[in-house]
Amino acid sequence: RALSVSEIQTLSNRVLSHVTAQSTPVTVTRGSTATYRPTTSTTTPFIFTAPSNVLRPEVNGILVEPARTNILLRSAELDNVAWSKTGGVVAAPTVTANDATITAPDGSLTVERIDYPNVTGGGAFSIVYQSIGTATVNPYGFTAWLRTASGTARIWVHTTPDGITYHRTQCDLTTTWQRCSLISGNLTAVTWYMQIGIDLRDTSQASQGAAQTVYAWGAQ
Repeated sequence: RALSVSEIQTLSNRVLSHVTAQSTPVTVTRGSTATYRPTTSTTTPFIFTAPSNVLRPEVNGILVEPARTNILLRSAELDNVAWSKTGGVVAAPTVTANDATITAPDGSLTVERIDYPNVTGGGAFSIVYQSIGTATVNPYGFTAWLRTASGTARIWVHTTPDGITYHRTQCDLTTTWQRCSLISGNLTAVTWYMQIGIDLRDTSQASQGAAQTVYAWGAQ
């Protein structure tokens, strides 16, 4: 069964008490708040926020991560001008902010609704995207929580500098929230764009034969 918020908080406190009671206490150092997922349930909320310098207990143990920087702006606001919406051959997607019909993974009403047209025709695309600027020659990660309101949908999380070279992850969506993630190979030192949608300039992507509605949260 899904844990309640109070049960998760109780579990977190017990783990913290156990860790601090050891002969060599653990020191937690983190300069900001951070999210964690202490349950495998997909019943919202299942994402929680820990304060600075507080450990994050997850299903398989304590979450420990190296320092990371989110280089994408407005991760919860795909309607913002920081995220461009564009289409080729077909229309650009439309984004509706804070769609109250779907609850976000953290229990808030901050979900973005993305309506895509039927993307069909040679070189057609309909995408929401943001530039990461000039990349260093390293792999990059891009992730977003995605789902549908009903039925299924298929889109791609992908990155390209020029509409020719692509790194992509296919996302087969249902009414259950899932985290769709892309870990690229080494990018070249040019401007790259992180994209959500369908881009048929990439021959690994395919038309789905119909318009699609996708709900998104936490793109980063």
